[in-house]
Amino acid sequence: MATQLSDVMEKLPPARRAKIQARAQELIAENMKLQDIIKARKLTQESTD
Repeated sequence: MATQLSDVMEKLPPARRAKIQARAQELIAENMKLQDIIKARKLTQESTD
């Protein structure tokens, strides 16, 4: 049987869970920024063709 992430997270101390959650939010925000850049770049390329 596979281990669920929620089970692993449950066993961690609250401070560690908070740190993981904060880092996850940073990565999500960074990914959103990268997607915006890629989207803008595609629009730029389309307009110059």
